Amino acid sequence: MITLALISAVVLVSPASASAATNAGVKPGSFWYGFDLAFEKINLFFTFNSEGKARKSLEYADERLAEAEAVAESDNTDAVKTAITNYESNIAFAAEKSKDVSEKERAEALLTLIADNTSKHQEILADVLAKVPDGAKEAITKAIEASKKGQEEAMRQVAELKGEVEQLKKEVAELKQSDDVNQAAEIENLKKEIEELKKKPATVVSVPRLTSPPTTPTSPALESWTELENKYFTEANQKGWANLIITNPSGEKRYYIKEGNLWVRKNSEAEIQQATKSQLPDVCKDPKDVATAEYCLELAGQRLGFPSGWFGGSTGGGSSNYTPPSYSPSTPSFSEEMRKREMCDLVNGIYLNGSCH
Repeated sequence: MITLALISAVVLVSPASASAATNAGVKPGSFWYGFDLAFEKINLFFTFNSEGKARKSLEYADERLAEAEAVAESDNTDAVKTAITNYESNIAFAAEKSKDVSEKERAEALLTLIADNTSKHQEILADVLAKVPDGAKEAITKAIEASKKGQEEAMRQVAELKGEVEQLKKEVAELKQSDDVNQAAEIENLKKEIEELKKKPATVVSVPRLTSPPTTPTSPALESWTELENKYFTEANQKGWANLIITNPSGEKRYYIKEGNLWVRKNSEAEIQQATKSQLPDVCKDPKDVATAEYCLELAGQRLGFPSGWFGGSTGGGSSNYTPPSYSPSTPSFSEEMRKREMCDLVNGIYLNGSCH
């Protein structure tokens, strides 16, 4: 996780927004704004569950509103439109990812958060609408409508989830009551059968002796784990894979990652991903510029099974032959002080006197 935080630690963050209680960060129109959005996407990519992605996207939506507030009274109509467009994208992404949360209680909590946030967003957008130039009012009005739609959809899904939970509780209660009735009836039947048996005279039953033991049908032999490993390791080596999940005929799974020329078994898919990150070069533990960050992101994707060149960043796709740029304190890049502040912010720390607490 430290590696991922360092890869993403170039985003610039500024003091808090007036009413959104969120940092406006780099404003639209700034040279650094594109980098801000790019590293938000990197953070989302390295978040490996849908609930986490949705919650982060809601945070980014708050930041977009803070940006819109910050530039509302300026004459920069394009900057306002840019912030609002990105806000709508963040809200839509959060709503989409909420659909992938399977656990009902967690899904309900997430949808309630989306509904509450979009309700607050509408108040902020109404305030921004009164301040922006006429050329940006249409974009603000559209964003208010999108926010209302997102709130209504989230509330509808919350109501459906609550209805499903209540229905399940009702069905469980009915099943329990039915089981109690059936169990009582079965007990009465057993009592009657016992009484009938007591009334019958005892009989001796002769059983013929078997001359040979009975035979039972045999099922076809299943492949052992050793046979499966030999088969799939060979295929993975030919295709250049770095990790592998094998499922046997009984549905059991085993997880592997390649270390050197050997396949090493891991305990879970999450452990495969963690081991993949730890195999990144040392330069990825503390990237000093955007080119190196893109290079490390490309390598991380390839370790997870993505094709070479999948990222397509400014470094030309982050090919495995790419050599990270040299770095020294005099390089005109992000200052050491700024980089430390960003790394501290990404791990939710407080930066004081040159240290992260």
